[in-house]
Amino acid sequence: MIRLFSRTVFILALVALTYAAFMYKIDPYFIVKPDYENKTLPYNPMYNYNLIKHYSKLDYGFLGSSAVNYYPIDSFYTTKNSSFSMGIESSNIYEHIAYGKVLASKQPKEIVFFITFYALNPSRGAQNYFHPFAVTQNNLVVDFIDQYFNSGAYLDAVKYIKKENHSSWAKEFNPNGTRTQHVYLNDTSYNAEKVLADYLAYMYIDPRYYGSKTFENPAALKKGIEAIKDFRDYLTTKGIKMKLATAPEHRMNLALIYYSNLGKTYEEFRRQLATVQPFYDLNLDTALTSHNENFWDTHHVRKGIQVMNDLKTDTYLVNSKNVDRDLAVLKPSDKEMWKLKKMFSEYKDWKDQVKQLNADLSITPSIAP
Repeated sequence: MIRLFSRTVFILALVALTYAAFMYKIDPYFIVKPDYENKTLPYNPMYNYNLIKHYSKLDYGFLGSSAVNYYPIDSFYTTKNSSFSMGIESSNIYEHIAYGKVLASKQPKEIVFFITFYALNPSRGAQNYFHPFAVTQNNLVVDFIDQYFNSGAYLDAVKYIKKENHSSWAKEFNPNGTRTQHVYLNDTSYNAEKVLADYLAYMYIDPRYYGSKTFENPAALKKGIEAIKDFRDYLTTKGIKMKLATAPEHRMNLALIYYSNLGKTYEEFRRQLATVQPFYDLNLDTALTSHNENFWDTHHVRKGIQVMNDLKTDTYLVNSKNVDRDLAVLKPSDKEMWKLKKMFSEYKDWKDQVKQLNADLSITPSIAP
């Protein structure tokens, strides 16, 4: 019996080592080797987390949701120092902060933290690819096992070897974590109005965005704001400065927030954010947020250079004393509300959005109504 057990353990260990060697060689998610060879591999939402491991030190970091990866961060600082974008897709505020601590481990002088309103929605659970233990450990061996010892990673590696669907795998990221925007640039069927309508419809019905009754109560912001304050203090102990900003969003998204009965929560969100420290409210730049040509969808910008320029002046700097001064600028106009209502009344794909939402919730469920 002991001999059989020992033989079984030996065989399993041999299989595991063989598999590990295979995944080390292919390295589809760039855990071991950085993406400097311009491979075109399957899209991986953990790309930024994996790529930052190949930096020994950073001068500046940018943190937030995937929208952050659309900003030309190298244009922000005048010196030729290393900057990195840690924007993780669909993450909530607690995931942001967990990845922010990974960013902080590279000892940047400053982290620019872009806050997205829906990230503080208490109904918004962590993404299924967020594994708190692995991210907290931030260890190469742990990440290798966590991300590669599963069937999905194996199939992606095999597909790459066979070149299956290879033509559809456009290079999505630059070495500094920013997006190439190929996902939109290469889409010959892209229609701005259709994409905008799809995004707005989905977020309206999704409790993880704006379809949450819990989020209608401004008190729901408390834990998220406290978490941001704790992160600020954490960075202070590390000697790292934090610049705080709200990620710019399309004006129709602001209209959706008010349409979804979240106007009071949104206004309190700004007030509470000002208690953390003065912040740059980039949604006050209506020249940026009011035009389709500046956005791919509700949150991902095409012309990120304007975002960087807005951070270089105090034009949109908000503090606890002036936070309510510009509410009239932010509140959607009657015309914008009419446009949103008209868009929804003419929208034809509600059933498809509900079907997609149900599928998504089966993977990453809402944690509150």
